[in-house]
Amino acid sequence: MADPNSVLCLETTVLGPFTVPRVWTGLWQLSSPAWGTAPSGKIKREMARHVAEGYTAFADHYGSAELLFGQFRQTLSDPSIVVGATKWCVFAPTVVTRAVVEEGVRERMERMKYDKVDLLQPMPKTHAPASVSVSVPAQTNMLLFPAPAAVGSALQGRIV
Repeated sequence: MADPNSVLCLETTVLGPFTVPRVWTGLWQLSSPAWGTAPSGKIKREMARHVAEGYTAFADHYGSAELLFGQFRQTLSDPSIVVGATKWCVFAPTVVTRAVVEEGVRERMERMKYDKVDLLQPMPKTHAPASVSVSVPAQTNMLLFPAPAAVGSALQGRIV
């Protein structure tokens, strides 16, 4: 796969442990058939074309977008060449505890078929008590963006 710093002279930025292109490939359109459909093979070929051209950061995974990104990432000889950003949504009133946060992160990892979550964006209404502390070793490179104070405290030690 292509090095994002050498292809098309893409402008990059450092985001925690990652060097990523400033332009990310958005995947929200893949979240629902309401936005249109395409065969998964075609979607994965287009993702591969983006990576070959240096666009190695993929964002806003919802629903089936996480699954398609995970399947695509598994096809890469070096899956770490791509960065996947996803969201953690809590749709019902929930007491956010260590177990709830860990389960949300594990579910994202399973859906994206990777041993860590590169970047996690909690939805704005996701709140956790400041006393919650979470340490999930598989997420050592996980970024939390933006980092609301309550959720940031809940993931203490894992925010880059």
